[in-house]
Amino acid sequence: MKNAIVLAIMLMCVIPAAAQNWTTVSATNITDLNQQKLAVGQLCFLGTDQNDQPISFNVGGGGQVLKRAFCAAVNSGVAASFTVPNPANTTPSGIYYRVTVKDVNSGQEVLRYTQVSFTGTSFIFDNYAPLNLGQFASLTGNAVSGNLTVNGNLSITGSFSGSNFGLLGVNGLGINGATANTNAVNGPSGWTIQAGGTNEMTVSTSGVTINSPSFLGNLTLPATGTATSANNFASVIESWNGAYWNGTASATDSWTAQSFLAAGTNPNSFLIFNHTGSPGSFFQVNSSLQMPATTPATAGSNVNSPTLTLLGNYWTGSASNSDVWGFQDILGTGTNPSSTLTISRLSGSTGATTLDLSSVGTLKTSAINAGANTVFASVFQVPGAANLQIDTGRFGALGIRVQAIGANVPQALTVMPSGTATESTFRLHNTSDPLNTGSLQIDLTGTNASISGVGFGTGAAPTMLTLSSGMGLQLGASDTGLSRTAAGIVAAGNGAAGNSAGTFESRKLQLDGSTSGNTVVQSAAAASGILTLPAVTDTLVGQATTDMLKNKTLSGAGSGNSVDLLNEQAAAAALTGNSTDQTFYTYTLPAGTLGAGKCLEIEVWGNHSSGTAAVNYKILFGATAYANNTAAAGAGQVYFRVHVCNNSGSTTAQHGSNIVSVPGLTFGTFAPLTSAENTGAAVVIKGTFNVASTDQFTPGDWVVRLSQ
Repeated sequence: MKNAIVLAIMLMCVIPAAAQNWTTVSATNITDLNQQKLAVGQLCFLGTDQNDQPISFNVGGGGQVLKRAFCAAVNSGVAASFTVPNPANTTPSGIYYRVTVKDVNSGQEVLRYTQVSFTGTSFIFDNYAPLNLGQFASLTGNAVSGNLTVNGNLSITGSFSGSNFGLLGVNGLGINGATANTNAVNGPSGWTIQAGGTNEMTVSTSGVTINSPSFLGNLTLPATGTATSANNFASVIESWNGAYWNGTASATDSWTAQSFLAAGTNPNSFLIFNHTGSPGSFFQVNSSLQMPATTPATAGSNVNSPTLTLLGNYWTGSASNSDVWGFQDILGTGTNPSSTLTISRLSGSTGATTLDLSSVGTLKTSAINAGANTVFASVFQVPGAANLQIDTGRFGALGIRVQAIGANVPQALTVMPSGTATESTFRLHNTSDPLNTGSLQIDLTGTNASISGVGFGTGAAPTMLTLSSGMGLQLGASDTGLSRTAAGIVAAGNGAAGNSAGTFESRKLQLDGSTSGNTVVQSAAAASGILTLPAVTDTLVGQATTDMLKNKTLSGAGSGNSVDLLNEQAAAAALTGNSTDQTFYTYTLPAGTLGAGKCLEIEVWGNHSSGTAAVNYKILFGATAYANNTAAAGAGQVYFRVHVCNNSGSTTAQHGSNIVSVPGLTFGTFAPLTSAENTGAAVVIKGTFNVASTDQFTPGDWVVRLSQ
């Protein structure tokens, strides 16, 4: 009996302990905002850390929990009861749950809570209230899930450490250590860090003061903001301050440095030094100053130096703007390339630019045109009487050669006006007297260039510009040129002298008679096509001239000729009536084709191929029906021949007749008709039929021809 009592007491102790390792979850009111309960869904719990990352853990009493969700069915807002590990008894303790609800009908997740925490043997989900920012979880055991707040004193007897501390809010913090470090860290009015009783760093609202700082790593000055598509941000400003006597008191002298970025995408970056304070300021380098290229040269590429830029400011008329000159070392290609110090005007004022060396006096160089044809001991004097002595051994006294340096470089000799003038002239004189001479003058005025012979004083102007034998004149490009092929013959060709394979293009070509008069060959206003002349001596036949044709064969349309045939159309598919006029053939007579007093004929054949209803047929010249006949009931073939003529001297009044053969009417009488169509404009000629939908008409043939 005694043993039974002991066993009962042990069971009473074990069962509650085991029960507290698991928490029963219940939910009876999972609903929408309008109290519409979730019809069919799932309520799921997933163990996570404080960052909402799924984890595995040990459940109190033993056992491992996999990092996957457990879900219970939800019907009409009620979830089936289930159990999950009690966070207070897990290892690690204080785990979190991610709680989600899924609508099975829509497949959507309709509820999600993270960092859900609870203790005890039951968790009623209907009563759960999520923690808001600033709320704190209660302390459980020797760990806290969430933030920890202490309203009172916090005493730490061991070490105070962590892998990642956030902000530390302190309302008076004292660190007790050696006497020299007492009150080494002060309250919110200021922080002081000491070493051996000496202040090493002080932080206050005025900034940070560091006593003799030494940096073992890099010193980085951050940008003042994060760049966006609209704004770039410079670095913070670093200052070096001095004090100087301004005559009455001490004043501050300051240099600042800042990394500055221009606006836009991938902007220019500037390291800017500014000075304020003492009137005299110099940027002094007490050793060599280098501006090296940014990358080493390779076998395939040499690298120019950076550009040293000098900036002035000028007034544009409305604002200040920069005027920029640059100095740069430019290297040629290949091994041991040429090196050129280039002085360039990069941008700025639209006024004249001058490189002024007037204070130098004489500018000397040991060689001009350095290279294979080096000329030594040449002097170019600035200012004063310029004396340019170049290559005198090659061209004789006063000979001048202007030649580019470098490999295969073109050269330009430029003559240009000054100020607002728009004319430049180059002259070659034929005498030594500039006041009495003839001159070949090449002139450019605005956009007009000319070559002319000009006489000055008693000089004789040149009257002929001659290209030597074998030379042609290229026009615009190397594939087009004029040249002499024989005495008195000029050829338009492909750019080679003597070639005549080109095309001479003009709207008019005037051919002068051998004794008098001229003939003008002129294309149409909207010209097209090619006129090929026969390879014989012959006379052209004109449109309005009286001529006799010889040895000509006039063929029909199949050979590309029309003679009198204007339009022909073959048989077409059967058309079904619809009790309205339907067109079975149509042709538009071009404007001006039918002249005054001239005629045309319309001939058409067809077949009332199906049905027996009466059919109306019309042949229309413009709006006038030159045939309008209704065939008797019954199928059969139809034939029309219509004759239309412009009245004599008129293109706006016509007369004509017809011959008609339709079922019930065979070769009816001639019917004289009139119309008032303007044949100076286009005229539509067409045939129509009108029959009920029970019948069909099949077009057979259609011909329109001139009769003039």
